[in-house]
Amino acid sequence: MDVQSVTAPSGAQTFKTRAQQTGFAKVDEGGAIGAKETPTFTRIAYAVEKYAGYFSATNELLEDTDANIVGTLINWIGGESRVTHNKLILNAVKTIGTEENWTGIDDLKKTLNVTLDRAFLPFTSIITNQDGLQYLDTLKDSDGRYLLTPDVQNPTQYRLFGYPVKVLGNATLASEAGNIPFIVGDLKSAVRLFVRKGLTVTSTNVGMDAFEKDLTIWRAIERLDCKVIDAQAVVRGKIAQG
Repeated sequence: MDVQSVTAPSGAQTFKTRAQQTGFAKVDEGGAIGAKETPTFTRIAYAVEKYAGYFSATNELLEDTDANIVGTLINWIGGESRVTHNKLILNAVKTIGTEENWTGIDDLKKTLNVTLDRAFLPFTSIITNQDGLQYLDTLKDSDGRYLLTPDVQNPTQYRLFGYPVKVLGNATLASEAGNIPFIVGDLKSAVRLFVRKGLTVTSTNVGMDAFEKDLTIWRAIERLDCKVIDAQAVVRGKIAQG
């Protein structure tokens, strides 16, 4: 995913549309040189919206516990922000093309080998959910070796056919009607997250009803939009659960 800070609540940005280049034509000596296609551009409009929530804790809890309640709460708020971003990105991706019905791993390989433009492959990843991880983690080749392998540089991450596999929780990217979702391609080229105001957290012990109820309240706000900028950069597929 590409992140772009913007200074206005709405507007438009220009992007070059990826197209197949065909190379120069042969020209005889003294012959006329023909015109070639120039890059084409498209305008993407955005309009940020506000996303927010508040969180409260009793002052007795903050005073009487030896746990780092404030630090835990701030981490929780950061997690809420990540979930918000993920939802916006996934909602944008779901508007790209039609989700293809794959019968198995060979269709995923065809997506990597044929469907995606090779310009995207250096930045391509395979995104799925926990059901997808379970499906991929049980696949073996003809010699009984598992296809999904740990990343050498980060053993907690996985690779399939050399491409990184990113796993989202089932609650974030759900399997629907017994079908496991896959998003394959260059997500950074596919969508852009427009950020007018990043996550800000403000606390008070006198605002709202905090004074009356002896609370501390934290308010979190961010202003965002997410748009598809290159629909050719990813392919969506689904595989039926066995």
